[in-house]
Amino acid sequence: MRVSLKKKYALTIVGSIMVVVGLLGLASYFHTREMGAALTLSSSRVLKTESLKQVHNFAESYANILSERLVNLLYYYDLDAIKSILVEAKSQKRITSVYVYDTDCRIVHDGTDAVDDYGAPVPHYTLCREATGGRRQATLETQDLITVARSIWIGDEYLGGVTIALSLTDINANIQTMHAALRLIIKQTIREYALNIGLITLALVALGILLSLAISRQFVKPIKEMIGYLQRVGEGDYNVKFDRKPRDEVGELFSSFEQMTKELKTSTVSVTDLKREIRQRARAEAERNEMAAQLQRSQKMEAVGRLASGVAHDLNNMLSGLVSYPELLMLDLPANHRMRPPLETIQKSGQKASAIVQDLLTLARRGVSNTEVVDFLKIVRDYLDSPEFHNLISFQPAIEIQTDFDPVVMNIKGSAAQLGKVVMNLVSNAVEAMPDGGTIHLQITNRYIDRPIPGYDKIEQGEYLLFTVRDEGIGIKPDDLEHIFEPFYSKKVMGRSGTGLGMAVVWGAVKDHRGYIDIQSRVDQGTQIDLYFPLSREPIEPQGPRRKLDEFLGAGETILVVDDAAAQREIASGILERLGYRTVTAESGEAALGYLETQAADLILLDMIMDPGIDGGETYRRILEIRPGQKAIIASGYAESVQVEQALAMGAGAYLRKPYTLEKIGLAVRTELDR
Repeated sequence: MRVSLKKKYALTIVGSIMVVVGLLGLASYFHTREMGAALTLSSSRVLKTESLKQVHNFAESYANILSERLVNLLYYYDLDAIKSILVEAKSQKRITSVYVYDTDCRIVHDGTDAVDDYGAPVPHYTLCREATGGRRQATLETQDLITVARSIWIGDEYLGGVTIALSLTDINANIQTMHAALRLIIKQTIREYALNIGLITLALVALGILLSLAISRQFVKPIKEMIGYLQRVGEGDYNVKFDRKPRDEVGELFSSFEQMTKELKTSTVSVTDLKREIRQRARAEAERNEMAAQLQRSQKMEAVGRLASGVAHDLNNMLSGLVSYPELLMLDLPANHRMRPPLETIQKSGQKASAIVQDLLTLARRGVSNTEVVDFLKIVRDYLDSPEFHNLISFQPAIEIQTDFDPVVMNIKGSAAQLGKVVMNLVSNAVEAMPDGGTIHLQITNRYIDRPIPGYDKIEQGEYLLFTVRDEGIGIKPDDLEHIFEPFYSKKVMGRSGTGLGMAVVWGAVKDHRGYIDIQSRVDQGTQIDLYFPLSREPIEPQGPRRKLDEFLGAGETILVVDDAAAQREIASGILERLGYRTVTAESGEAALGYLETQAADLILLDMIMDPGIDGGETYRRILEIRPGQKAIIASGYAESVQVEQALAMGAGAYLRKPYTLEKIGLAVRTELDR
């Protein structure tokens, strides 16, 4: 029997209406459930909000009271009094933990005798930093706790702070109990409503589904078949066959579509082949573009190398006379001859020009670095006193230079000319980064790295001279930061303020000195560049008069050197033996304890940071148990910390910051032995 599409469509509409009516009943049921759940949740939230508000107020008020009581105790570092206050605080209801921390957010006391945690970062370290950043108080709420950090100040001096944590467990339990009761009441109400509409809804849905299934064979199934045929033709398959006969409008549509497919097969190329050709052409174009970019970069670097090496070669030929002949002429002149000053000026000019040639060779990576022992501090001070620097500053009178140099700066091995160029380029860049003026900070310090530090370069373990240049200028964008050491990559105006080679020379010089670079920059806030150069313990040639060592000399006393780094043990032992002491070494705290159980030492030189195993503080505590009154000196590559202060409080005589120098270690050992 032929049934028109009009009748089939009408039946489909009727079935759809019945399904919609049934679904509306279901929606009404679920809406009622959601309203009940929303009522329950709203009541719970109101109770929780009020309860949390009270706990918040108590926590912040109590933290403020604690900070006022602790200000003088923390200033004078009275740990016993601090502990007493913390024990009292922890007895309060809901308070689960209390910590007093120092200016580095490290634990000073937690009201217990667990001293192993002292000096460790305080829990919720980020909260501590927020309280220090100007607000003086910060709060963090989690599911079970409310934590408040309060910074402690005396006048404008920041001393540290206190954190307290309050439990929310009892509040959450009360809310859950009320929530369960409300849910039970609403659930009973909804169950009655569901019984009234459930049967009607299910009946309408079932009737609509049966009606739709009845006509799907006549209407829906042919449409699905047509969609499948369309997909196959869209993929380029024109060999589809249609089995449906034209008994109705759908059959006529199939017949027409079959005829159209036959015509497309004879006049249209395969869509699949066309897509494949397009992908192949796009891939080939991308490969050509990448090869062109690689060729351009290669040609650029090759041209830079040829330019640098060619110019350096020609300049070396021209400068040989300026450097060599004045020296030959002065050999034949008396010391007070009137021609010596002009010849010395010519020679120095030639030597400065030779230093520029070395920069070009460094850029071309063909230079051979000098390995003389140099005083880097003198290089920096000489530049700051040079006419070049004063001429640079004369154009920027609002620039201020601040220096922070260690009292004793150790030597490094390298080229004084290259290092001077490094200092000049970094300071010049810092000046030009602050067109409106500002402060340039120069810092030189001896630094011992216990473990590798990630950064722009990965800085390996060892002893270094750290040179830091920090400005308050315009900063460097992240995209530019990746390219600043490339030759000719410069934002300056060529020929006016730079050539684009300065930072490339800095990079090459640092690498020639086997050093590392770390750089940090933020736009409109400034840039900091840290250079790490390996230290040298060789003296500068020619040596000046040696310092008298009589006040440091030993008389054969036994010194136990405890350090997990073999190189540090060798350096310390070598210096001490040179001073007349007998040395014994131990590679860990456990090894030192084993030695002292059977033998004695007049003094112990103890490294503070040792890994793996127990650290210096715990080692010294155990040593005092087996040898009370044992003399010791604490050493570390870090700045003085809480652990160091604790060791000194236990009886250690002095603190030495690595790297060692003969004067520092000799004076500390002699002073402690004579004490």
